[in-house]
Amino acid sequence: VPRAGQADDGVLQAAGPGLVACTGRPAGFAEVVMRQWPLSGAVAENGAIFFLRREDGGLTAHDPVSSDVRRERRRVLQEHAATILTEFPAFARSDDDWARRSDVALDHGEHRSVPPEQLARAVARVEELGANCFCSSIHLHLTFERTDKAEGYVALEAARGRKRSEALARAVYVGDSENDAPAFAAIPLSVGVGNVRARADRLSAKPAFVTSAERSAGFVELAEHLLALRRVGRGA
Repeated sequence: VPRAGQADDGVLQAAGPGLVACTGRPAGFAEVVMRQWPLSGAVAENGAIFFLRREDGGLTAHDPVSSDVRRERRRVLQEHAATILTEFPAFARSDDDWARRSDVALDHGEHRSVPPEQLARAVARVEELGANCFCSSIHLHLTFERTDKAEGYVALEAARGRKRSEALARAVYVGDSENDAPAFAAIPLSVGVGNVRARADRLSAKPAFVTSAERSAGFVELAEHLLALRRVGRGA
């Protein structure tokens, strides 16, 4: 969380650029974030679902898959997750799994500490079971989706009437983990906060820039830099 006196999301939003959260966290989490923060949109569950703020201030959820299909897919994914937990007991169900629609998440780094080689074997096992996998710094996501954060963001912008090329060219993306790699690859102005350096060898694509500070302080560093550039551009 930004410290007092530093750039925060409200200041950044007020300065002009729209803010969109792109997260592997559940749709339920994204909906709460949209109600708490000055965001114009939120992409959840690694691109599967997104929310947009309407002109009246309310939220609209966008999910291309019906509720019935979601329930059946989740049932199968829960069975696959049970298999992984039996074969790899170092994992645990994530404590936000109950709020998910499109995937099932297993904790490997939030409250657990699963060795990288065991994580790699679990990923391979999920794929053997017939599901897709996303890894973040804390969770292993089992899903039948083929979207990612970049594609979820493109879909969100398409719903706002923006073409793919425009959406990607005008965005500044910030992240810190393996599931951010597709956005690092797709968005030219991609930024990793400082702790991304520790995971560089696990990224399929690296950010174009890295902040000096880590985690939330890295986001503040980026926000202050963007605000400074905007002031210069306006002749302030």
